[in-house]
Amino acid sequence: EKYQKEVDKGKVICQACKSEFKKNYKIKLGVFERIEMISDYEQPKHPSYRPPYIDIIPLVEIIRKVQNIKSSKSKTVLKIYNDLINKLGVEFSILIDLPIKKISEVNNEIAIVIDSFRKGNIEVLTGGGGVFGEIKI
Repeated sequence: EKYQKEVDKGKVICQACKSEFKKNYKIKLGVFERIEMISDYEQPKHPSYRPPYIDIIPLVEIIRKVQNIKSSKSKTVLKIYNDLINKLGVEFSILIDLPIKKISEVNNEIAIVIDSFRKGNIEVLTGGGGVFGEIKI
């Protein structure tokens, strides 16, 4: 562990490179070493500059669930999706940034669910064994 910390600080020189190429190449940690270092943290340690992770639910899945339709490729779902995109812009913006009031002007039901999604009030039921995950509104 001490060696890994020294490498991480850029203090260890590759001896093979030094003798063969006459250059001081600093050893860098690989993915395996990084995993070894962080695997025993009790709590995750994130840099202060890293934005928070956001679990995104695709807009078509929200529409499908609101409309109570089995397929996210149905004509009804795609029509509502295209209407939202054409009037409000890109999907990510609709799901994350756009004011709920603006979304509700186009589709109030969808706006309510997106508001719940943003507040973390939508339950995600995991899939597995050939069964897709599901959202519970």
